[in-house]
Amino acid sequence: MTIIELNQDDYKGHHIEDVTSIKKYYHVRVTSKNAISFIIRKKSFFRKRPLTFETDLFASYIEHPHAYAIFQKKELVAVIEGEIQAWNNRYRIWTLFVSHKARRRGFGKMLLAHVEKIAKKAKCRAIVLEVRSLNQPAIDFYFGEGYKIIGLDTMAYSNKDLKKHDVRLEMGKIL
Repeated sequence: MTIIELNQDDYKGHHIEDVTSIKKYYHVRVTSKNAISFIIRKKSFFRKRPLTFETDLFASYIEHPHAYAIFQKKELVAVIEGEIQAWNNRYRIWTLFVSHKARRRGFGKMLLAHVEKIAKKAKCRAIVLEVRSLNQPAIDFYFGEGYKIIGLDTMAYSNKDLKKHDVRLEMGKIL
């Protein structure tokens, strides 16, 4: 498979949407007795739940975006989007998406390896990304690629993120 850099003029606003079923999630619990502690543990839902993912490529909030994709028969089946953040010398992945029919074929690993090469060449010190605690398959994938949880936000998506089991997790990898 060949990885192709996407032209911003051609793909700005390209909408990606996916709904998948999840059975497990990463439960985040905050405790505060003598100190504040965060406990993150994999748990199962009673029954499968839908998880929706939506994004538009080359969004205006990304200052210097780059996107790389894998196509099959002219159809975009996997994409990674990110940028080098000069202010802290890190590479930020904004999007990593692999379509249902292309999953478990190594495309996510290929795209991650591609941006890792770019980040190393640019002498970035780390790669960081955001993932929802509901997205257990993605979190497990990132763990398998050497990423670790480096932070969390318990109010990123709503004021009830903890109750909804939908906490923003930051993951990162030192280069």
